[in-house]
Amino acid sequence: MIGISDRVEVTVPATSANLGPGFDCLGIALTIENRYTFLLSDEGVVISGCPEAFCNPDHMTVRAFHALYLEAGQKPPDFRLHLDSKIPIARGLGSSAACILAGLAAANRFLGNRFSEEKLFDLACRLEGHPDNIAPALFGGFCAGLYDDRSDRFLYRKFAVPHFPHLYALVPDFCLSTTRARSALPNTYSKEDMIATIQHLVWLLGNLTQNKRENFAAGFEDCVHHPYRGPLIPDWETIRRHLSQKEDCAVTISGSGPTLLVWVEDARRPIAPLVEELAPVLKAKWEVLPCALNVTGLRIASWEE
Repeated sequence: MIGISDRVEVTVPATSANLGPGFDCLGIALTIENRYTFLLSDEGVVISGCPEAFCNPDHMTVRAFHALYLEAGQKPPDFRLHLDSKIPIARGLGSSAACILAGLAAANRFLGNRFSEEKLFDLACRLEGHPDNIAPALFGGFCAGLYDDRSDRFLYRKFAVPHFPHLYALVPDFCLSTTRARSALPNTYSKEDMIATIQHLVWLLGNLTQNKRENFAAGFEDCVHHPYRGPLIPDWETIRRHLSQKEDCAVTISGSGPTLLVWVEDARRPIAPLVEELAPVLKAKWEVLPCALNVTGLRIASWEE
């Protein structure tokens, strides 16, 4: 069965979604990446490189792979999958979006690139449920996404940012499920909260896309999810208050959490020492991961085995 392009390698970046006021619509790709290697075989589906609990056909990457073959009306082949994972699982850094896109991209390559990137994007959003992680993971950079009920399609826009702020991911030693984080949100919001969130969202977009930095941190304020998810994250308020005292710093909950993303305008501002200062009063252990905007997004290569 082994033949041309029977081995495919897909690299997908981590993502941070919401970015404060951009709930379920804004996201950025980060320079933290997972690599997925697929090798067609006749031995069923065999997975390695991830926790044993995920080494089964219910793995999100496998489900996405099979979904594209179903879309193509073909029976999916057996394959070996090896993961080189750098994206923390269940930490709000887009690990599920990365798995979905890896499965779709590999299947599409084995199918002879039958589907366009836009089709893969739309199908990935349907599998994920929303576009904020999918768009930047696939296309790279700083993106917005939405579902258009008139066309029954997910759409995206990629923004050009002249000088993106410096980024640090604060990753704790505990998980927070997306289900729990979503259940914490209210069913309704006040008019005042929605107006404030929209105002901050527009300010954020203007600052980033026009390279404006006046009142830098104001653009990241949020009334939709931060007030409700923050209490689920030990140390959120302590870290946010401490870092937000610096005029050039802002802190957002990455996706559904518990990772926190620190935005810094001044490259000379060290974040690790600021977090270390808090260590005696913090309840969790936090790893500081310097990162940057990943402008390329998903990358794929295939070759003969």
